[in-house]
Amino acid sequence: MKSKPIPTSPQNHPQRGENQTFERPRKRPGHYIFLAIVLSIIFGFLSGLVAVFSSDYLSDHIPVLKSVLLQAEPFSGQVIVRGTDNFITERNKAITNLQNNYGNSLVGIYEKKEIINTTDFYSSIDRITEGLVLTKDGYIVVPASLINNKDNYVVVSQDNQIYDITHHWLDPVLDIEIIKISVDSFPSITFTTDSSLAVGQEIFQLSADGSVYLNSLANKNQQPVYQQSDFLEKKYLLNNFQAGGLWAFDYQGELVGLLNSENSVELIPAEYISQALKKQLSYGGIVRNSLGISYVPLSEAIGLSSEEAAGQTAGILLSAVDQTIFKTEVVVGDIITQVNDLELSLENSLNEVIQSFQPNQEVIITYWHNAQEKQVNLTLGVLE
Repeated sequence: MKSKPIPTSPQNHPQRGENQTFERPRKRPGHYIFLAIVLSIIFGFLSGLVAVFSSDYLSDHIPVLKSVLLQAEPFSGQVIVRGTDNFITERNKAITNLQNNYGNSLVGIYEKKEIINTTDFYSSIDRITEGLVLTKDGYIVVPASLINNKDNYVVVSQDNQIYDITHHWLDPVLDIEIIKISVDSFPSITFTTDSSLAVGQEIFQLSADGSVYLNSLANKNQQPVYQQSDFLEKKYLLNNFQAGGLWAFDYQGELVGLLNSENSVELIPAEYISQALKKQLSYGGIVRNSLGISYVPLSEAIGLSSEEAAGQTAGILLSAVDQTIFKTEVVVGDIITQVNDLELSLENSLNEVIQSFQPNQEVIITYWHNAQEKQVNLTLGVLE
């Protein structure tokens, strides 16, 4: 027997068509607290990862926009930087490496005096000039011609070691000298190449008092229009004058050049200093070859820009000729294009070519005279 459905009251069953509302069971407040805690943990973890990454990245890439002037005791490992508003950590690393590697290579040159007691050391205020030790065995380059008798001077290192000057050579072209001390404990300096430098490139000027100055190249290969084969005319120009820091280095710690003086923006290129050192080591003195001519680069004579002349055989137009070297074969108005098998160009200047030969070496000069290509053999002269 089927059971009949139990009737229900209208209050329990709303009629069809009437508004019906359903309320979901409410969650306990503890659920939201738990969810908030979980989310906080997740976001905290992610924030930590971002912070670690950002600190590593930003410290190497983002400049601190403020002037930097950190006072430091000489060679304490700290850094002095003047003349910049954008100081990047990467620079700081390069400067620190520079001071650590070559700080002790900067030495003072003093007039010799008698040491009365251990407190009577040479003071920096008595320093005549400073030098940079180029090689492990004590070859030092010194700016200007200040040492007229090596026996009257001494070299004093950063740790107050005193060295007598055993040899002294004057460069007949550059305003530098190379001296020698008996030592075997200095690092060897590496020299930058002209091709690795660019206008606007930042460099560091290192001074013997422990200061490092930030600067940049305003120009390279700066030469007068009228040039002489007997003089190395090329020089670099700096953008800013800095009172101090004779020695210019790049980010890799390679020597870029030497300032003529503390009151100058002209750098003697490192390749010339390297060349002087190599000649001294090879020939026992700084021997510079001479061709005895004055000239104008052909690209200048016909009005080519440096961009147009780059990579092309340039040649030189002679404006004066020393007939004691050339005899009568070559005259003013001729064009020299080659020495031996080396073609002259913007990148391969006459000075660099003739200085690459041995003293008194015989060479073959290729030149144009009256629209005819000719050759002449001659012996290079030597500058005294």
